[in-house]
Amino acid sequence: MAAPVVFISSTVRDLVDLRGGVGYVLRQRGASVVMSDTWDFPLLGNQSAIEECFENIRNSDLYVLIVDKTRGTLYADDVSMTRQELRVARESFTSTGKPHQLLFARRGARELARRRNKALIAAGVDDPQHFRSFMKEIMEPENPSVPNFLKEFGSFEEIMDPILARLNLGRNFAESLVRRSVFTELTRNLAYMVTRAGTRASVKHFAINSISDEFDFQQLPHAGTVDVTERQRTRLIMGTLGRVKASALESDAIHSAVIGGVFLDYNATEGTLVETKTHQVLAQVLDDLSALAVSDVEDWDKRILTDLVTFDSHRVSVFDLMVALSFGARAENLFNQMLKACWLLTGSPNAELPIQRLPTTPMGPDEDLKIRREQVEAWEVEQLLLRDIHPFGARISSELAKGLEVHRVEQAMEMLKGLKVSNPDLDIGEAALRSIAEKVVREATADPGDGLSAL
Repeated sequence: MAAPVVFISSTVRDLVDLRGGVGYVLRQRGASVVMSDTWDFPLLGNQSAIEECFENIRNSDLYVLIVDKTRGTLYADDVSMTRQELRVARESFTSTGKPHQLLFARRGARELARRRNKALIAAGVDDPQHFRSFMKEIMEPENPSVPNFLKEFGSFEEIMDPILARLNLGRNFAESLVRRSVFTELTRNLAYMVTRAGTRASVKHFAINSISDEFDFQQLPHAGTVDVTERQRTRLIMGTLGRVKASALESDAIHSAVIGGVFLDYNATEGTLVETKTHQVLAQVLDDLSALAVSDVEDWDKRILTDLVTFDSHRVSVFDLMVALSFGARAENLFNQMLKACWLLTGSPNAELPIQRLPTTPMGPDEDLKIRREQVEAWEVEQLLLRDIHPFGARISSELAKGLEVHRVEQAMEMLKGLKVSNPDLDIGEAALRSIAEKVVREATADPGDGLSAL
């Protein structure tokens, strides 16, 4: 199989080390790298040097643009050579579908482009007018169908990771195989969660989620039944008939990658393993799969179909309705998380987009937050164990409590106020209550070296 060809476009003098580093890593991974300032720059020998450069862009599989504060050599009036290279890449992509493009700018470039000339010059920009117009052209192209996602970078890794992911070039051959296995598993799962209707496709849980905001469970009797409209009845039947089963989703490759630490980085300075974004997202996929599996052990879907179809009614159990809507939210979270993982594995700029997570209880976001606060997270147990603190005692590490201290004091205050209400003879002022609350919180925490002891 031919090696992927990568064209690196940037100003040369100010970014020579960065260009060299990117090129070196890519060559080590087996890619063919094209840079105009290197001895192996491909030449046909039958056209000008500039046209040779443009032809190499058209023949590349991936075009990488790196923008900093220097304009570089001019190609024509008010258009730098780097800017013209981007235009050639975009024209070629529009007509042939290649090269694919990854666009990078030094962190803070977007914000800098909004400032006045004096501020730009003070920040080291040598041609403020060109810098502003170039940044605008990158992010707001005339042709909306060309890539325009500009990723800001502050480190070498923030450039290399998306490039390696886009080219499916892992640290070694074994990682590349794992990436491919995980990506295949994720895409199979995504395909299973989607249904096709003519020329359109939609997620199978859409029908249930489309009615998630139409019931007030704060007012409904949880042990009773509720009337549904004809539309709600139809959506419930559609959603339960074609619902996703967690048991049908694949997770072996994902599980092996997470447990095996394939996507962990090693911090040589601290001698520790660091979670990458890919590792974090895949770990969340496993958590979301487990959450969805809870829906498999309930027969809520059968009961809903029995109520609405067999008996041809418009009444359904409130409990079954709550479980159905909870299933819809869990399925949506899982689908979006797997999509995010695919974007990370392929180096897609879409990986930078925030993904909204739905509350997994129809009781609302406050109840969802309460449930999540009551759950013990794996990272909490890990941090306690790393500090030689038993994680299942009555006290918690003061390091972990720092960010929650104010919140925990307020919780303790509410509890004490409740006791005061139920015991009107207690003559304790607000200041005294707060003092007691702070003492309760203080005594429920431990310094990292103290260990844990039951109170």
